[in-house]
Amino acid sequence: MFLWLPREYDKALLDRLLARRKIVGECWEWTGTQVWAPGHRGGYGQTTIQGKHALVHKVMADLVHLPVGGPHVLHTCDNPPCFNPAHLFRGTNHENVLDAVAKGRHESGDRHNHLKTHCPAGHPYSEDNTYTWRGSRRCKICL
Repeated sequence: MFLWLPREYDKALLDRLLARRKIVGECWEWTGTQVWAPGHRGGYGQTTIQGKHALVHKVMADLVHLPVGGPHVLHTCDNPPCFNPAHLFRGTNHENVLDAVAKGRHESGDRHNHLKTHCPAGHPYSEDNTYTWRGSRRCKICL
């Protein structure tokens, strides 16, 4: 079942994590507390270790000695509650952003605002009703 042998003193923590998993397909979803993740149906699993909050997928990556490839722990399955070590890999911030863009999760900045068809007051962003300044759109009616 496991492709690694945890150090003896990590066994209690590993057992604690595995007791809170629900197997969904190939993912091990965390059934405990979750913190919100933008654009996903669920959040990242969160646990407490020595009185401090920790993200479960990062704890698992440390427990199984996931090779260092950057400070972030990314998911191949794109499922934030998953902490299956077979679905985790380390990467840099740049690799994390590229992964999000490739999977269609990067909905911020200009791309996100470009998808908006109306201003916050509900007026359409039409050619006649829109000022463009420094890459931002402004509604003429509201101005």
